[in-house]
Amino acid sequence: TSALAKTASRTIFINNSDFGGVSYDKNLIPHLMKNIKNEKNQFIILHLLGSHFHYKRRYPKEFSLFTGQNPPRDEDLTTEQKEIINEYDNSIAYTDDLLATVINSLKTVDKAITITYFSDHGQILYDNGLDIYGHGGGKYPTNHELQIPFIFWANEKYKRNNTNYNKVLNEFKDQSFSSIDFIQFYTRLLDFSITGIELPKLNKETIYFYNAHGEKTVFKENK
Repeated sequence: TSALAKTASRTIFINNSDFGGVSYDKNLIPHLMKNIKNEKNQFIILHLLGSHFHYKRRYPKEFSLFTGQNPPRDEDLTTEQKEIINEYDNSIAYTDDLLATVINSLKTVDKAITITYFSDHGQILYDNGLDIYGHGGGKYPTNHELQIPFIFWANEKYKRNNTNYNKVLNEFKDQSFSSIDFIQFYTRLLDFSITGIELPKLNKETIYFYNAHGEKTVFKENK
């Protein structure tokens, strides 16, 4: 990720520790707001820690919303397992609030803006009787690890200026597709091309993912 970030025209690192350190994603917002007004056309990436373990280090104390609660699960869970699930849910609540803050902040900027959010992977949290959490711990990834959120938002100025907006959104609405195909969706939605690169055709029938060995694998329903 750092190698890719260094290819950008401007790079800001605010977390100098590994995943074990404490760093809150909202600290990125002042840098976003400072830089988004500088140029006419910009592509800005916020690389979040999100819900990477340790979950309890991803949110401040005021977001300890699920502490001591029993998760609504069918599995019999130990006290430690319940605590880890609660900490994960707290980290999700913090990310929800972060996204709302970013959207509301960018509504004040007088330029056409879109926001795209998705995760690189999901998490398994003792699901289906498995005594594991995190991701990549099993022989075959579960749905919990492979299925991720995808959010797209555009302000009114962007919608008015981009006639392709509704057409592309309606085509992809309510349709499952892989993040491998994201560049197809994004280039069409924003109506731009990438010089010198031939993009693969979008496959709406089959969804793929890359396994731990870097092999392109067909996604299938797997608990």
